[in-house]
Amino acid sequence: MVIPGGRGCTGTAISERVVLTAKHCTTGTTADQWRVLVGPAPLQVATRDAEYLVLEIRETSGGTGVSEDLAAMLLDEDFEFDFYRWAYTGRASVQNGAPVRHVGFGNTVAGDSSSAGSRNTRSGNLTAVYSGSLNAAVGACPGDSGGPLFADDGVLLGVAHDILTSDCTGDARFTRLEPWADFVINALTATGGCVPTAWDDPCDGVDNDCDGTVDNGCPPVDAGTDGGGGEDAGGDAPQDGTAQDADAGSGTDTVTDSGYDAGTDSGSDTGNGDYTKGPTGSCSSSGVPGNAESGLVVLALLAGLTRKRAKTK
Repeated sequence: MVIPGGRGCTGTAISERVVLTAKHCTTGTTADQWRVLVGPAPLQVATRDAEYLVLEIRETSGGTGVSEDLAAMLLDEDFEFDFYRWAYTGRASVQNGAPVRHVGFGNTVAGDSSSAGSRNTRSGNLTAVYSGSLNAAVGACPGDSGGPLFADDGVLLGVAHDILTSDCTGDARFTRLEPWADFVINALTATGGCVPTAWDDPCDGVDNDCDGTVDNGCPPVDAGTDGGGGEDAGGDAPQDGTAQDADAGSGTDTVTDSGYDAGTDSGSDTGNGDYTKGPTGSCSSSGVPGNAESGLVVLALLAGLTRKRAKTK
């Protein structure tokens, strides 16, 4: 997501109309300022697959600390690319050492904002698990704020809050989704999105896991006999049964929680749909607010060709 000529962050689509990101990215802005850009390097028109408007921004209650740094953007039209399943309830696999991956559009070279703007995937492991947040050694960089942390099965666990080192090699902190399940479900309900009720389909004719397929993995339904020699009435057989700011800088946030930068944006819109980045400033890794870093890094994270199907891997 990006404000043309202003701030930008990474986000993740979880349904046709809902994109999740970090609240510190959206604080102090309005929905009509934002554009959700899709593609492998979407700041440039040539490598941009789509662009969406935002109708509404919803933010969690409280401040922008690591356990409450979540926002939902409601889009003006259906998102026509992959979207992702999300952790609406606790999962036993979320424990120290578990493999995870992080996706962002931030810097790929430490300290070089000109390297930002392309989708990057970094793998690692969980290093700390808390009730409201997760730490992961995924080497996140400035510009990755709001970006997703995925479990190894592709389920979205959290969104990037901040990074703990400035060299793009250490831990990052992520806001967990489970404590905010009602918040996310309300956004899905408001936009007609699928609300998950099970991790696997129980073969009941409903897409319970919201993967885009009804009764995925269930045995085929009998064409008209009950298997006992008699015809069944319905024609169907019974079924078995956080200290360095993770955003791109560029004035992306204006709060000072957890050492966020308090700088002003220096990017500009070229007028032809290509968003440019301003000069790099200094940053702080000690929890003391630093000057603005620049580099607009944006976007909903999807450039796949699968249409309207939840991505599970």
